[in-house]
Parts: sequence; structure tokens; C-alpha cells
Amino acid sequence: MNKMHPGLCPSSTIRTQMRLFLVEHGGDSVRGDSAIFTVGSAEWAELTFRGASIEELSRVAARLLDESEGNYRWTYAFDVFGPEGRSNGYDVFFCRGGGEQLSDDSLSDLSTIICCCEYIGYVRRAPPVIPLRKRDRPAIHAKDMRILRKRGKGGGK
Repeated sequence: MNKMHPGLCPSSTIRTQMRLFLVEHGGDSVRGDSAIFTVGSAEWAELTFRGASIEELSRVAARLLDESEGNYRWTYAFDVFGPEGRSNGYDVFFCRGGGEQLSDDSLSDLSTIICCCEYIGYVRRAPPVIPLRKRDRPAIHAKDMRILRKRGKGGGK
């Protein structure tokens, strides 16, 4: 069952013209345009085709943007409103009609996005927490072990 954000157009329109803009929460610039960073994503195509909820699309858009910038394994949660002040997340805006009425230059302007698009919600991001287990530590070469032993920091013979 699709959850629709109040005021959004029917899911059939969303499927064919879904375009989300991600803005750094508390920031002053547009961080991403889903028409750019989702190009070639089979996951995005499948979600928009089946009419996934706006919450799911927002989380996936944030993840795809981060992955396009080399940030992997972050966790994402959607909320209707972001926290007060700056935070590590994105405000999500939806442009009706895919933003075709706007010029490419105006789409990078935050004031244009705020005025011409609808605020959908906030995606909270958390960086990965990767515990360093003994077997995952980088191997120490024999030369490095000799240096550590001389300094009195290495164990063994």
C-alpha cells in the first residue's frame, strides 16, 4: 500500500515524473537532484515504477546521493520534519511535473527550490559504525615489528 504525502499528485504521476531535491539541513545549497544522481540506478527505476512511498523514495535518494559521493553503509530514516538547527541530514523537496518549468540554473538555487517545490520531509543520516575486530586489523610487517620492539612497544620475540 502506498503512503502518499498530503498534497502530492497521484502515484501514477509520481512514477513518471519523480524528481526530488536534497538540501543539507540547515545549509544554504542544494546538495542533490535525483534527475542527476539516480541516472542508471535500477533500484530507483524499479521503486518509481512500482510507486513506492515517498518515505522510501526519500531514503533511497539520500543513500544514492551519498554513494555517488563515495559514502557507503550509512543508515537513513525518514521523518516529516527535521530537527531544529543544523544536522547531518537532508531536507527533501518534490517538484511537480519533474521541475520542467524551471531552468537548469535555477534548480541549483535554494530559494527557487523552496519557493517552487514542495517540502516532503527530512532524511536523517548516520555514518557507519564499524567495529575494528582483531582479524580486521591491518597486518604488521616484520620490519614494522622490529621497529616496535626497539621502542619497547611490541610484544613477542
